[in-house]
Amino acid sequence: MFYLRWYTKYVNYPEYRNRKIVPNKEKLLKDGAESYTTKSAFEKLSKKISNLRGKDILIDLRNLVENETYAEKWSENFKDYYIKLLENYK
Repeated sequence: MFYLRWYTKYVNYPEYRNRKIVPNKEKLLKDGAESYTTKSAFEKLSKKISNLRGKDILIDLRNLVENETYAEKWSENFKDYYIKLLENYK
């Protein structure tokens, strides 16, 4: 839940996006089942996100946030939010 709250805050508020937060490269290389670079991690994440549907996200999101309208809007637009986030890492 913490990551979801951080992510929604990050993509919705420019003052957070402008911080240019970067993944911990050492953790990407060592802590997973396979090692990643920032680029390869985002490539894999982008592939997974491309297969997600807003209505599926909404099922999970409804249980995590109090505001139903917010959950609906966010789940409808999550791919756009992700693209905005991804632009910070090019």
